[in-house]
Amino acid sequence: MNKLKRSLVCIVSLFLVVINTSCKKETQEPKNDVTFSGKIINNNSDSLMLIGYNSIDSTQRRSIKINKDGAFSETFSSSPTTYYIMDGKSLALRVFLRNGYDLNMTFDAENQIETVKFTGIGADVNNYLIEDAKNISKIGFTLGLDTLSDSDYSRRVMTYYDDRRTDLKNLKFDDTIFIAYKEKSIDDTEAVFLNKRKNNPSKLVGKISPKFKDYCNYNGGTSSLDDFLGKYVYIDLWATWCSPCKKEIPFLEKVEKQYHDKNIVFLSISVDRQKDKAKWERMIKEKNMGGVQLLADKDTQSQFYKDYNISGIPWFIFLDPEGKIISAQAPRPSEGKLIELFTKKGL
Repeated sequence: MNKLKRSLVCIVSLFLVVINTSCKKETQEPKNDVTFSGKIINNNSDSLMLIGYNSIDSTQRRSIKINKDGAFSETFSSSPTTYYIMDGKSLALRVFLRNGYDLNMTFDAENQIETVKFTGIGADVNNYLIEDAKNISKIGFTLGLDTLSDSDYSRRVMTYYDDRRTDLKNLKFDDTIFIAYKEKSIDDTEAVFLNKRKNNPSKLVGKISPKFKDYCNYNGGTSSLDDFLGKYVYIDLWATWCSPCKKEIPFLEKVEKQYHDKNIVFLSISVDRQKDKAKWERMIKEKNMGGVQLLADKDTQSQFYKDYNISGIPWFIFLDPEGKIISAQAPRPSEGKLIELFTKKGL
């Protein structure tokens, strides 16, 4: 009998060991980093740049090496973040990454949106985001938005974002971290649109422009907005890290040459960080940029930037010789409407 008891004890002990070992395997510590890998066909560069959404902070940027065959792989720590993906030429794609993901992405650089595919942990979220982006473009939410009355504008914005919240609740995958992140993103974006109408730049037209004082001048010393009274002023807010801004440079140079003998000054204000001053100076020299080149005192936190309620760059402003605002959101140099505007003012 004692021998039977000892045998049962051994069997039970062995069973508990097996169960305990199995449980340990099932309850491994969550992955405290993210692995992001994949392959790019027709890649444009030897590196992939991840840029945190709406961020100019270097901690939100990461360069990933691309092998000759287009493959890449990197493991790093990331809080829940939406990143723009730059493959050397464009920012067409975005990816959501967080610790715990082991995500693989493939796409053809010549047709990014239509060819991108995700597999691995985090694929459900990112495949959803791609399809969601396609659907948003079809809806045309912003089409004619600025022409609506204040009440109709608010109604369309709130209805649209309520629908976005409903779509989020109907998701068939369960990633509570992503859903919480997306809910906040929807709330924040809705608030931006609603505040945009409250602080519409068009309401500034005819008023004296907000001022800036003692911005660093590329040619030496400092300059203030009042230094240019007596001339029309076309202001370009840009940055060296902004691809759309850089695309406007050749068009701006062309317009400058066309109006070089007119009563207008072309003022480019960079919102690069002060620590990137050397990079700003280098780009001006390399591209032989004309006009007056200034560096804002506190990048996108500068008071002048805030006073115009600027939501993104490039951003253009047009002032009359008295310093009054003709357009708080003027046409870009690449748009024919700019020349039409100048012509109306007798330039």
